[in-house]
Amino acid sequence: MEDKKENQEEWVLEKVEIEYNRFGDNKGMYTGRITFKNKNYESFHFVLYPEMTQKYLELIANEVVKSAEELTAKLIETLGLAKKEQ
Repeated sequence: MEDKKENQEEWVLEKVEIEYNRFGDNKGMYTGRITFKNKNYESFHFVLYPEMTQKYLELIANEVVKSAEELTAKLIETLGLAKKEQ
C-alpha cells in the first residue's frame, strides 16, 4: 500500500510553456511557466521571467531554425514553387 501511495505522489514534469507577451509589464518579451503534476491530480508551477526564458530560447534556437528551413522546403515542394531548370 505504501508503494502505491508513493507512486501517486511522484511528481512529473507535465508542461513547459514559453510565450511572447503582446501587452502588459512584459510586453515584447517572452515569459512562461513550468508545470509539475502527480497521479492525485495535484499540480504546481514555476513562473519563468524574461531573463529565464531567454536561456531556454538560446538552447533551442538552432533546432527552431533547422525546423523552419525544413518546413520552407516542404512548402515550396508541395505548392510547386520549386525553381524549374531551363
